[in-house]
Amino acid sequence: MIYGDGWMIKKKNTDFTFCHSLKQKEYALWKLELLKRYCSVRKYAISYKKHIPAQICIRVSVHHKLNSAYRRTYENDKKVIKLDGLKKISDLSLAIWFMDDGTFIKRFKTRTGKLKENPYISQIRLCTHSFSLEENQLIQKFLKNKFNLEFRIYTTKGKERLLYYLAYVGKENVNKFIGIVKPYIELCPSMLYKITI
Repeated sequence: MIYGDGWMIKKKNTDFTFCHSLKQKEYALWKLELLKRYCSVRKYAISYKKHIPAQICIRVSVHHKLNSAYRRTYENDKKVIKLDGLKKISDLSLAIWFMDDGTFIKRFKTRTGKLKENPYISQIRLCTHSFSLEENQLIQKFLKNKFNLEFRIYTTKGKERLLYYLAYVGKENVNKFIGIVKPYIELCPSMLYKITI
């Protein structure tokens, strides 16, 4: 959850917060149920701000696991990718990371540069734009070593710098990825749109 849509703030103890659009309310509450065994809920609110779609925001705290998670995933109050943090990723964690920051692509470019639509999912993406090239390379290596998933690193232009994201290409590869995450996505049916056409 930390590598996806969540963030942490360290004061005396660590708070963990995540927000989702109201369309993903079921998913946010599902994640909250997973966390309840470890943390106490400090805040659960629907946020209505001008010019921003309504969101459900959840904040949890009060557990030593949050402090250790902060040390594994933050440096100088900035979220970073470290091998120590990646080692905690399980099949469930990968599914949550994908539900938070993943998408699929059906379209592809032909040799002539035209966009064409596949009748199947041709690419899975993890949007890892906030991480550096070196961090994306670390994620790429980890996913290969732990799950035998060979993601590629792509770039896109940001306002101030190149941004990176990870993509898993090819019908067979995509089916392999979906095979890992689907049992967990099925536990929250409203998120099945992430893996179905």
